[in-house]
Amino acid sequence: MSSLLFFDIDNTLWTGREQYVPDSTREAIAAARRRGHLCLINSGRSRSYLHEPLLYELGFDGIVSSCGMQIELTQLAGKVKPDWAEIAPDGSIRSLPTPEMKPVPGPVTEQGADEAVIFYRRMGGDFTEEALALCAGCGCTPVLEGKEYSYIDRKAFLDVRYGNLLSSRMGSRLVEIEDHRGDIDITKLTICMPPGHEGVIREVFGDRFECMIHSRTVAELVPKGFDKGTGIREVCRLLGADLRDTVAFGDGANDIGMLDAAGCAVVMGDGAEGAKKHADLVTAPLHEDGIWKAMRRLELI
Repeated sequence: MSSLLFFDIDNTLWTGREQYVPDSTREAIAAARRRGHLCLINSGRSRSYLHEPLLYELGFDGIVSSCGMQIELTQLAGKVKPDWAEIAPDGSIRSLPTPEMKPVPGPVTEQGADEAVIFYRRMGGDFTEEALALCAGCGCTPVLEGKEYSYIDRKAFLDVRYGNLLSSRMGSRLVEIEDHRGDIDITKLTICMPPGHEGVIREVFGDRFECMIHSRTVAELVPKGFDKGTGIREVCRLLGADLRDTVAFGDGANDIGMLDAAGCAVVMGDGAEGAKKHADLVTAPLHEDGIWKAMRRLELI
């Protein structure tokens, strides 16, 4: 029986900055696809931040990005009516026009194709402006993350290491907020905050956003009700698949949503202890062929 396999990226598929992918991981993904399993990336990153060529060389059938706000699945391109909508500040949904439906051959690519985006939720203009006002009110610097671009105020990031990292990694996909005001298309935001502001962030943003605190100075904000588990459930709905036939591979606290949603949860051996509490299987670390060993153990390859 075919399964749906969902993979976190950093420290699951590859090591963060080095982007080292074990040969065994490449072989495992290729073998799984040959056996008819669908392999999908499941990332908290927005699609505009998923552009590393090495990632796409691994060969994936789809991408769940922005914690379930966007789903690409080439197998369904041109076969189902895409579900595109935007979210208002009060959580209400308004349908959006969708691209002309046509087949998209092969695995997903770095450039992507709107025809393969079968599920898409963006923040409406009012929602985005409200988020910007809330950031200004609590002394936070935002990165607005979208399907095509991410948006920042470069002056605000002049002395912020995270801003320099974004600039070096994203190139032309990183643009100025003020240059696109009124035409900003985003799915989530990341904020740089003063140290010790964790409680403030949850108080200010908690009514409208899922707040994931990554460090003393960085938090990720996704519209309420969305996480990596949302993506798995939506893929199953669109495919008419059973959640019991899904396997999630992750390593960290932000993977818990997908670990809990999947029929089988696999956590890397060097993953966070909090994530391991949600695992059905703790495999070896990435460097010790963890993905390959887990797939063999589960008889996926």
